[in-house]
Amino acid sequence: YVFVPLGGMRKERQFVAIVATMMVIALWHDVSIPLFIFGIYHATGLVAHRLLLSRRPVSASPVVKLLKVGMLFVFYIVSVPMISLQASELVPFYTNLFGG
Repeated sequence: YVFVPLGGMRKERQFVAIVATMMVIALWHDVSIPLFIFGIYHATGLVAHRLLLSRRPVSASPVVKLLKVGMLFVFYIVSVPMISLQASELVPFYTNLFGG
């Protein structure tokens, strides 16, 4: 109901459609700062993935595939606290997580 009507399959409109769709999904669950950040985080990840995929050929190397799986795992693990923590708890959590 959001992605396709915004022209998500057209090259010139795909990034706007991705961001709008992720924001609707995130804010549908709750209008809160952590879920807004969650939506922006995932929209940025999806846009970056599409940009990288369009600029680089797919690699069959096992090392590259393992690196991609590792990056996906880190992306997911970093996003999980955005769902469960309050806005006031996010900055201290990530500061402690990354050793700041």
